[in-house]
Amino acid sequence: MVLAIPPQGHVDVWIAQVQDLSRDQRRSCEAILGNAEQARLAAFTVEEARTQYLAAHSLLRNVLSAYHPRGPSEWEFTVNAYGRPRLCGGNAVAPLHFSLSHTRGLVACAISGTEEIGIDAEYTNRDLSCGELAKALFAPPEISALQASQGVEKTELFFSFWTLKEAYCKARGMGLLLPLQKFWFELHRGDPEIFFSAGLSDDRRRWGFKLFSPSPKHRMAVAAFSPTSPSTILVNLRRVEITGSTSFVWR
Repeated sequence: MVLAIPPQGHVDVWIAQVQDLSRDQRRSCEAILGNAEQARLAAFTVEEARTQYLAAHSLLRNVLSAYHPRGPSEWEFTVNAYGRPRLCGGNAVAPLHFSLSHTRGLVACAISGTEEIGIDAEYTNRDLSCGELAKALFAPPEISALQASQGVEKTELFFSFWTLKEAYCKARGMGLLLPLQKFWFELHRGDPEIFFSAGLSDDRRRWGFKLFSPSPKHRMAVAAFSPTSPSTILVNLRRVEITGSTSFVWR
């Protein structure tokens, strides 16, 4: 059965928890990658990063084939001027768009009918100097919110801000070339809300955001164009497993 592509304001998010892959699973996943992906995979020197990349790109290809009757190995990709991946030329399927993220133990793929879609997932169980990182990466309102928090709450708030900022940058198609200190998020009124300084041109009413904790050790954010006012998006979470030597099994 081919799934319907989510309309504007709706996002399907596919996630898989991946700690390691067996030899057969690696072979199965590698077999569907394109030449550029194979080259990128071979360039990794850290096995964990290699596993994350392999699982994420295999997930992406399988997920795309859930929305269009094309085999996972048949998809072709290109990148925009900022390095954002997208379906290329005659291989594109309107209006099918995606965003991809991977971190330790988790891979995630967002599918939407709008190109303005972004997802970011982060592993949170790590030792970070949240305050120092925030000074370099966050806007003053976010720094103030972090300074007012402590312990676990501070760590959770840091990763909420960080994933939201990454997701928005991906949705804009510019990655971290956007000035991170010129936009910020507030979390105390339901869904996250974005705000901009005078130095960054965008309309906050265009955007909807969602935050998730797909596991006790992960934080995940989704950003997407929102056609409604006030801004809101609907996210459908789908969990995926890799079983045996085959590809992904939908749950």
